[in-house]
Amino acid sequence: MFSKKNIIIISIIFIISVIFLILSFNSLFAYNLFEKLLGLTLNSERWIPIFGKLLFIGFLFTLALALGILFLEQIITFYNKNTIIFFIICFGVIAFLCRLSCLSFTSVDYNSHLKPCFDSFKADRLNAFRSDVGDYTVIYKYLILIISFLPISSLYSYKFISIIFDYLLAIYSYKFIFKITEDKNKSLFTFAAILFTPNIILNSSMWAQCDSIFTFFILLSCYYLFLKNEKKSIIFFTIAFCFKIQAIFFLPVYVVSIMKREIKPKSFLYFPIIYFLVIIPAIILGMSPFYAFVGAYLKQTTSYQ
Repeated sequence: MFSKKNIIIISIIFIISVIFLILSFNSLFAYNLFEKLLGLTLNSERWIPIFGKLLFIGFLFTLALALGILFLEQIITFYNKNTIIFFIICFGVIAFLCRLSCLSFTSVDYNSHLKPCFDSFKADRLNAFRSDVGDYTVIYKYLILIISFLPISSLYSYKFISIIFDYLLAIYSYKFIFKITEDKNKSLFTFAAILFTPNIILNSSMWAQCDSIFTFFILLSCYYLFLKNEKKSIIFFTIAFCFKIQAIFFLPVYVVSIMKREIKPKSFLYFPIIYFLVIIPAIILGMSPFYAFVGAYLKQTTSYQ
């Protein structure tokens, strides 16, 4: 049973939360109200969008506070029984709120490359593989094709996919570190470090880049190499390379492993097999074989000199 005092506190916080939500959808009114209350004159074009974001964050915070008080006893019980999971959930939610504040930002790369490529797939679907819009690899173009079917804007589609891989990267980093150390605290620290590293947050939620995607597959290749599963390791390394040529920087690890006889050279036969399987559908759909094999990598290496 809740005391009368707790019910009043929860009700007040919930009302404030609703007010924040309403004002976040009418940021112009909130901006004008703020100016009148404080007697300030600010740059409206710059501050109105910021007001909308701050009010929405205020809504999320007060709603979380109200729910926290409402279910305080259950939260304490859950914390006592599942401390690590409790912190994982808390870190995950806070990290998502950090990313949420960056979602509306549009970069030069998005306007000049990502959006035109998305629009091409949105308009032509499978026929878009015949064009050379963008300097993206075949497997990333498959991903763009998939998100072009989503009922949300291209900006948010790109960013949400990258954010999902931020979390997958953090989860498997936790799993990998725990496998090495068997220490949950060190694993939890790694999980939090991945989610709150500034360049990871900016890369996915602000710039809509795919670095967390190929890095996730590099991590998987390293994880399975540690487990002595060379087949899966090479497969995931190939997928990482299919996303970005930067995956080749992981090759020295395999060279050392071969020299130490931890893996067999014949395991690398999986590389051309997986690579070939990835590009074949694009060639069937009309992409030139040359572009499918090496075109994107040549474009990338010449465009960013």
